[in-house]
Amino acid sequence: MYRLYLGQSVCAVKVCPSLDSERALLALSLSHLSGNVWSGRLALVSIPISQLSLAETESGDILASSVILQNGSADLEWVDSERVLVASDDGSISLETTREMKASAVRLQREQNQTKTSSTKAYELISDAVVESPAESVFNEHEDIVSSLSFNTTTKKFLSSSWDSTIKLWSLEKSASITTFRGNQREVSSVAWSKVQPSSFLSVHEDKTALLWDERTPKSSLSISLPSRSLTISASPTKEHSFLVGTKCHGVIQLDTRNSQFVHHHRGYVGAVGKVLFSNESDEIWASGDDTPSVKAYTTTSVSYTNDNHHDYVRGLSWLPSNISSSRFLVSGSWDKTLIIHSIPSN
Repeated sequence: MYRLYLGQSVCAVKVCPSLDSERALLALSLSHLSGNVWSGRLALVSIPISQLSLAETESGDILASSVILQNGSADLEWVDSERVLVASDDGSISLETTREMKASAVRLQREQNQTKTSSTKAYELISDAVVESPAESVFNEHEDIVSSLSFNTTTKKFLSSSWDSTIKLWSLEKSASITTFRGNQREVSSVAWSKVQPSSFLSVHEDKTALLWDERTPKSSLSISLPSRSLTISASPTKEHSFLVGTKCHGVIQLDTRNSQFVHHHRGYVGAVGKVLFSNESDEIWASGDDTPSVKAYTTTSVSYTNDNHHDYVRGLSWLPSNISSSRFLVSGSWDKTLIIHSIPSN
């Protein structure tokens, strides 16, 4: 297990979808509160795939760099191997380029109390990892915090949800949004495209509802009542109508939007579930991060892995693609300012 100390709270983590054969590249959304002012960073962390195995105990060649953001950030999305969309607490969305960050990356330092034989390898993000890299584009329309982003790899459009009660559909080529969706008068916590039907997406709202949309019409086609407010959703990689919803008080719900039913309701949580995520290949494998704080991996309805090494809310999860290694790896990020890479049992 790797543990990386990053100096700022981790609000989101995403693995670059374009992998080379030797390294995994992670983009992180980091936030820091100083007095009453939030600031943030977009960070890149590059890890040798050969170093992910727990059997490997030598210090890995882990590289990192970051750019300073003017505000805190709750989410990000890879557009391609060179560009990342970053959601901002001031209501803006920036399209950041990573070329300069990659060129200026520095090696992370192992924490001084770590030994070469420790199964938990810990590293620190050093201050020299900060570079200057202006945003390629900025999208300004939301009037409050941008709570989530979802990029459509088929149409190359993206969605943003906000505490201003709106969802906006964007094209990378235009600074103005294509469509604004208004479901109700409460904050939108999260939005996610369907992985199977490119025009369909789901949103969850602070009034305990989930709304199903089609980008071609401004009104939602379905409203589903939830048992509590929700923070996060994830779309199935194989089924158009299947979504996971992480709630504040009632665990994780697997929804079937064809009939508004709860296919499964996982209640084994004490705190709010801040992040849920299907695996990249199968809807039978998924993970959650909660406020207790713990990270859990599931096979269908059974818990296959639990880790309680974080010390604050878990808000970031990302699966490494299964084709990079014979093992399955899950990355988690927390408000405790750490990133942990978990080796998940194959069974």
